[in-house]
Amino acid sequence: MDEAIFAEGVPRRVTVEDVRRWHLASFPDLSEDSNIPIIVEAIEAVYTMFHGCNTIFNMQPPQIWYDKTVLLFRLLVCWYIADQYPMLAVGVPVMGGLPLKAKKIGGVAITFQDNFTRGQTPDYQDLLSGLKSNPWGNKAYLMIRSAVRRVRIGGGRR
Repeated sequence: MDEAIFAEGVPRRVTVEDVRRWHLASFPDLSEDSNIPIIVEAIEAVYTMFHGCNTIFNMQPPQIWYDKTVLLFRLLVCWYIADQYPMLAVGVPVMGGLPLKAKKIGGVAITFQDNFTRGQTPDYQDLLSGLKSNPWGNKAYLMIRSAVRRVRIGGGRR
């Protein structure tokens, strides 16, 4: 494994620079050094909240494992910032932590279908549903849920 992209056997953690490089257009105020603590808080929070997600792609080749894991954690950082500091998000609908189930813009209404809970027992609780509060969380949700399904498909590192 490339030591530059892996630390302690898992993909290296997302950095403040990663978030700024990829997501500054959606969070322009994060370019100010006074807002670095917000990014650091978000990084620490998501790595605590989603401990173990750095291994859900470990059946993939190392570069793909790294790329998907870093993308997932960048999305989770953005999800967290948008939920905790909705005024920092520009041009993106955020729900302040409430799951986004439907959206109406003018005469167009969109309802999001939840394919993952079909056929489940009536008392099924989707513990990841909180991620559905903004677009970054929705993407992270899909990555996490689909990775679990892929793990069951083939062999590889365990």
